[in-house]
Amino acid sequence: RGIIARLHLIEKAPEQAVEHAKAAYDATPNSDNALLLVAALEMSGKKEQAFSFLEKHVGAHNNDVQSAMLLAERQIRSDRKAAIDTYEQVLSKTPDNFVVLNNLAYLAFEDGELKRAEELAKKAVSLQRENADAVDTLAQIYIAKGDKEAALALYEQVSAGPIASDEVYLNHVELLLALDKEALAKRRLASREFSSEAAKQRAENIKQQHGL
Repeated sequence: RGIIARLHLIEKAPEQAVEHAKAAYDATPNSDNALLLVAALEMSGKKEQAFSFLEKHVGAHNNDVQSAMLLAERQIRSDRKAAIDTYEQVLSKTPDNFVVLNNLAYLAFEDGELKRAEELAKKAVSLQRENADAVDTLAQIYIAKGDKEAALALYEQVSAGPIASDEVYLNHVELLLALDKEALAKRRLASREFSSEAAKQRAENIKQQHGL
């Protein structure tokens, strides 16, 4: 039944997949079948039902890290505290979980809990030193603490390689300008073609603000 459900999803017929995914889950309530049912429900437009099911599944199977991470991702939209609690539970089971470390660090940073944010972000960066998103999280924490030079050293770790995120790229540019490194900031702006309209507008605002 799980295979049939997957075939229906591939054929973009999620409504037909739901019944088979439910049967597969009822027979074997494991992570794969839980995620399959969530996908079938969400693709069928039944997002509330999918969320409800996911909460129930994670509550009954607290060692299912994959499902818990998906639940936390969904919870961020409606209940940050619940998302943080879920991520903390996952972290207690998988302390070297890079995604959870980075996400928790960012949430703590947004909440102004800089000590906790720094602790988590440092561990994330130690696991993936070339990951621009993790480096950006830690750099923003350093900036918030007033240590711009430490933040710049972090950005320099990843600036030679490709940075997929326009936001991270522009965060680096703004830090360069804050440290009076105008020529370098100008070169970096000129060498990047931004993909989103929001990033293009932000880049334009930076140029106007600093007369570049």
